Amino acid sequence: GNTLKSTDCTALRCAGDAAYQLREFSQARAIYQRLLSILPADIQGLGQLRKIEARIHEETTGAYNFTALLEDQTLADHATFINRTEVQDSEGHGRGVFAKDDMVCGELIFCEKAFTISHPPPQLLGDHHSISSTNYYGGCGKGVAALWLHTVQKLYANPSLARPILALYGGTTYSSDADLPSVDGQIVIDVFQILQIIDHNVYGFEAGHAQQPYGSTKYSSNEERESVGLFAYASYLNHSCLNNTSRSIIGDMMLVRASKPIRKGTEITTTYLSPSIGEPGRTAELNRIWKFHCDCKLCAAEIACNTQWKPIFDEVRSHRLPQDLEDPALLEDRIHQAQTLIGRVEENYSTL
Repeated sequence: GNTLKSTDCTALRCAGDAAYQLREFSQARAIYQRLLSILPADIQGLGQLRKIEARIHEETTGAYNFTALLEDQTLADHATFINRTEVQDSEGHGRGVFAKDDMVCGELIFCEKAFTISHPPPQLLGDHHSISSTNYYGGCGKGVAALWLHTVQKLYANPSLARPILALYGGTTYSSDADLPSVDGQIVIDVFQILQIIDHNVYGFEAGHAQQPYGSTKYSSNEERESVGLFAYASYLNHSCLNNTSRSIIGDMMLVRASKPIRKGTEITTTYLSPSIGEPGRTAELNRIWKFHCDCKLCAAEIACNTQWKPIFDEVRSHRLPQDLEDPALLEDRIHQAQTLIGRVEENYSTL
């Protein structure tokens, strides 16, 4: 009897841990509850059940302990929260993410754990408190090869996780019911399909460069954004130069917050390229990589604008107030210059 009980508990523990690693937290909870019905005082089982309950609380409420999140290593042990949004068809843009209720500026829209992530070796060995809020794609070339390998290996080892990844856009018609095929009982992975999916959906970011608690707002150069991640749910975010979100990455967790009030039913958008790139370069780059033309108001205004607007924005950046500027006369002069620049911007962007 005792031997049978020990064998049962070992099997249940293995099954519960496997479900946890596959992010099937409700299934993991049910398995550990069954284990504890056999061994009610099992300390390891009670501890694991508390951890499972914490993950379920995160994925249902979006309430995270951000202090603990910052203290985690590169691979954070936290759940994905997407309950406030849903994927729907987006007119003219394939599929997109839409708000299920009203959101105020600054609110957490969703938080997602990366399917796979890759950091350059020096950063892996260095500071693990990796925070970034560079709010656009790009500069991802250096880490894609390692990310490609990690993704293929994870899919091969866990074929049940393949469907959400294979359903992502990869430059060709996507399928919402994709599964990994098998031949003679062996899983077959089209590694070039995976590479195409990564190329169209990868997020690049800085790791260890920004040390503020919720990331910095600094746009980095392409050479700096060497860390890359594949986030299945965030890949459904469509582009808008006038997007309504800001995103940060802490370890392998992406936090997407509202950058303006969002009404229920509104599409959640992000920025694939920095708006400072300007036209016609931005449109050409979006078409080259993602094969679409942005139809937002900013692009329409810049295409119709007869003024060389970029020097205006360069001048705006040159007049940023230093934090230690206390001279009243200099402050008044900078404010006057800013008001003049605002007038020039509004004149050129009167359609926005």
